[in-house]
Amino acid sequence: MRKITFSLLFMLLVSALNAQSIGHDLTIFAEEGEKFTLFINGQQINEQPQSSVSVKDISSNTVHSKIVFENSEITALEKKYLLLAEPGPGEKRPVSVVYKLKKKKEEYKLAFVNRSPKVLQQNNVIIINR
Repeated sequence: MRKITFSLLFMLLVSALNAQSIGHDLTIFAEEGEKFTLFINGQQINEQPQSSVSVKDISSNTVHSKIVFENSEITALEKKYLLLAEPGPGEKRPVSVVYKLKKKKEEYKLAFVNRSPKVLQQNNVIIINR
């Protein structure tokens, strides 16, 4: 009985830890193909400048983002509270968010494109009767 209880508690703990590790996904792309380096909360995401950068499983609902362009003539872009989660009160489920870098009057802006619920893959069990 003790082994069964311990096994159930262990399985609950593992599933709780797995549930906590699922976060938001973020993709930022340059509308005109400019290459950039993305920093999230001070951490450099991509080693080489790219025109599209994705980040998986971000645990916070907002992040501090900084975009440094490969072309040093373009001013770096910084957003202190980039919203990932659904706006408003209530439970914040994991989402996939897309923003684009858009040139507007010789200045670059970060424009919201899309936010959708994150699709979580379930481990399927297939039973074959022979």
